[in-house]
Amino acid sequence: MSKFCCIAILRDIQLNDCEAIVKTLLEEGITKLEISLSNEEIGYQSIERILEKFKGQAEIGAGTVTTVEQISVLKKLGVDFIITPAYDDELVQKAKEVHLEIIPGVFTPQDVMRALNQGVTNLKLFPFDALPYQYIKSLKGPFPKANFFAVGGVTLSNVEDIYRAGFIGIAPGSDLVNRGSTVQDIELIKEKAKQYVEVVKRCMQEI
Repeated sequence: MSKFCCIAILRDIQLNDCEAIVKTLLEEGITKLEISLSNEEIGYQSIERILEKFKGQAEIGAGTVTTVEQISVLKKLGVDFIITPAYDDELVQKAKEVHLEIIPGVFTPQDVMRALNQGVTNLKLFPFDALPYQYIKSLKGPFPKANFFAVGGVTLSNVEDIYRAGFIGIAPGSDLVNRGSTVQDIELIKEKAKQYVEVVKRCMQEI
């Protein structure tokens, strides 16, 4: 993944709405998507539809992945990456076994060290808003190879602070696409996506 990027999180979006919402995000320049499996049935259906319509136009991943069985299904579906809510050796090993990129959730130095020892360097710091910005700077001391995405509490107002703290990316959820959004929310999503792309570009210009 490129230097400082935005992954849009989509949760509990019905099949009839997900296609239009993804199309809007892509049109505004957000091309990395995490489809949550918090509701497995909706999640799998949405992933299949989105892959069918947008494969090659976006990096399409699955989030809230918690079991090895889910990883097997997602590999067959053809997702580009998976994201887990917390660190688990078994999930990391399964993802590596099937050659699927995994971004595991971490919170403690122990989590980070275990991930790095498995050869995984892109990590999701969750929930990032429960921690001071100094925390990631402290983690980067002993773990300079670790790359962190901020997840949990990302808003337009804190993106630049997140970037300056040393994160490589953000994954906004409800501040960009509200849980259970429908086509009725398209205009709001379009405006939020436009603003997220603008603030990410400002950060990129500082690099």
